[in-house]
Amino acid sequence: MLVVVLSHAAAGADDAVLADLSAVPGTASCDTDTSDEGRRVWVVLSSEPPRTRQG
Repeated sequence: MLVVVLSHAAAGADDAVLADLSAVPGTASCDTDTSDEGRRVWVVLSSEPPRTRQG
């Protein structure tokens, strides 16, 4: 699943946002980029249920 958040403000990258996103269970990848229209933050999430520990 791909989630993209668009911002029309020309704000700089916030490393805390990426750290928070990468800590979400199921996050496969995340990053930011900018264009003439503003900043984009995206995250790819796995749609598989988390594995349970057997033990």
